[in-house]
Amino acid sequence: MKSHTKGKKGSILVFVLGLLVLLSALSIRLIKETTQELRHVSQFYRKDDLRIYAYSCLDLVVGVVNEWYMTEGYIKPTWHFWDPLRYADKMSPAMFNTSGEKGDGTNPFEWEATLLDETGKVPLFKIQDGKLSKLFAAMMIEDQWGNYDEEEGKPLLDSFKDWQDSDNEPREEGAEDDFYENLDPPYFTPGRKIYSYNEFQMIRGFGLSYDDPDESGIFYDKYGFETKEFKKFKDSFSFYNEDKINPFSTTEFIVRFLADFDEYLVEELLELRRSGDSSDLDEYYRKIEQLANKAGLTLTPRIDFLRIEITIKKGKSVFKLHAILEININQSTRGQTNQNKKNVLPRSKLNLGMNYPFRILALKENENLID
Repeated sequence: MKSHTKGKKGSILVFVLGLLVLLSALSIRLIKETTQELRHVSQFYRKDDLRIYAYSCLDLVVGVVNEWYMTEGYIKPTWHFWDPLRYADKMSPAMFNTSGEKGDGTNPFEWEATLLDETGKVPLFKIQDGKLSKLFAAMMIEDQWGNYDEEEGKPLLDSFKDWQDSDNEPREEGAEDDFYENLDPPYFTPGRKIYSYNEFQMIRGFGLSYDDPDESGIFYDKYGFETKEFKKFKDSFSFYNEDKINPFSTTEFIVRFLADFDEYLVEELLELRRSGDSSDLDEYYRKIEQLANKAGLTLTPRIDFLRIEITIKKGKSVFKLHAILEININQSTRGQTNQNKKNVLPRSKLNLGMNYPFRILALKENENLID
């Protein structure tokens, strides 16, 4: 009788111990999930702090740019200019602690500022139709010798033009509302200039074909991903720069475009630009200016439009700030031009009183400013 009672007590003890182990495991799991959830929720509360630092960093970068501008009266793309935080002696994370060492627990913030010359991109709406048609043909056909016929790019050019014009009459090889409204889902052409690269996925020939899902466009493949040609296009053409281009900041693709895809001429131009010698650079500028003038474009050695990308990190929290500045707006000719732009607001009285040399054309938070 006693042995039976002891066995029963032993079973109860094992059961209780097992229950404690199970509850401990569940408690640890619950604590981990709760901690993870708290970390996730806290990211949103940290955004305000990161936002303050992001705009402070932007203010610092603009101050550096303004110092360069005030010294010379214009800005050239020299190597010193492209690292504004180092120039201002505010390299991350030194601004936030005295030691300046990463990972010491006293400085959870990191920041980064990137400058890109938007003047190095070709104004999208100043390209001649023939050049644009040949550009689309070059993106369709991979021929290292540049044997591109602009007629091959005409269907894309016609679709591009029909998307933007106000009438409903399709060009010879274009597409108007009667084509797009038969798609699923249906939509209509906007009848205005393209202001976002995302629009290209809606235009026939550029995005995925809705009629034939296996057929891809030149900017989007059959899976809906961007093609390498689209990456080149976005890095080379701008919605913001509507005036001159800086040939020292252009991509190799633009050099090929201006050289009419003549590979021998392209190699010559790139070699001159890479040499770094002043006489070679002058020769490069002279030759590419002749090519640009034939395409209806003009050149400038200065930076007139600047793209600024700010990134602030604290742990796993990230805040990004993107801005595009127009420089040299106080010059008489540029000032008159910009006052006539319908999409640019007039300068405020405070701004005019300060004689501030820059105009903010775009300012976006936590999103990619590839227009």
